[in-house]
Amino acid sequence: MARIFGPVPSRRLGLSLGIDLVPCKTCSYNCIYCEVGRTTNLITEPSSFINIAETIKELEDVISKSPPDVITLAGSGEPTLNLDIGALISEIKKITKIPLTLLTNGSLLWKEEVRERCRGVDIILPTLSSVFKKTHDMIHRPHPGLDLDRIIQGLKETRKLFKRGYYLEVVLLKGINDSEEELSGLKKVIWDIAPDRVQLNTVVRPPAETSALPLTQERLEEIKAYFGGNTEIVAPSPIKGRGNISDSGAERIFEMVKRRPVTIDDISNALNFSRVETEQMVKGLKIKGIIQEQRHGDNLFYTSK
Repeated sequence: MARIFGPVPSRRLGLSLGIDLVPCKTCSYNCIYCEVGRTTNLITEPSSFINIAETIKELEDVISKSPPDVITLAGSGEPTLNLDIGALISEIKKITKIPLTLLTNGSLLWKEEVRERCRGVDIILPTLSSVFKKTHDMIHRPHPGLDLDRIIQGLKETRKLFKRGYYLEVVLLKGINDSEEELSGLKKVIWDIAPDRVQLNTVVRPPAETSALPLTQERLEEIKAYFGGNTEIVAPSPIKGRGNISDSGAERIFEMVKRRPVTIDDISNALNFSRVETEQMVKGLKIKGIIQEQRHGDNLFYTSK
């Protein structure tokens, strides 16, 4: 099973080559804003999910042909739930000097063993969207074994490991965590965590729940000014509902699927991409919530959302 997807354009990181470390929607959260959909396997105990040797071989093949700006441990669930993430990081570091980043919801960083497994990455990007339990639970619908105070303490402890390359994401939702009280509480805790960057995000693609509504660009700018300092907006301005797709292979695939349902072979033959390259780009677009699968008989088709 292919674990590598992309490279796909990321406003936060540049051209990002992803490694999917867990089965689809294996997560410690069930976020209402998630563009991958609702969590189907809500867990907090890490397990082994991938073959490291096969993943490294696949990675070497891809970066030898098209080196990205960064390699990102991410995908369709919470990557720190992979028990072997530390070993994989070590093996990646042996084969390339491309910066290695970790996209995490941050919910398990209160565990010392999880922090230690992740310390080999160059950049870590955890999320904190509320410091109030009621709001936090409403947004993330976490595993019942998780505690917000411990999660916040974990974010602070993780900062001690990452003197550089600590970017804290704040996902803002209209009418849920954008009030004066919510923002004031966040600002205080963020000041205590002291990340290198505070990255404001909002809903830009179809979320898991319709109750997750985006903030306007104007409101994001106001909040950026309120937080001040190293705060930046990473949510792209939507263009005709497409989100943020560069003029690349991914863009060409999107142009095909928005017109009619197509198979992997249709895309590969039409655009003269190898099947492996096509599968990687399609997986990246699917994870980013831009395209979706539809099965018809024995065939799997891809369409735009």
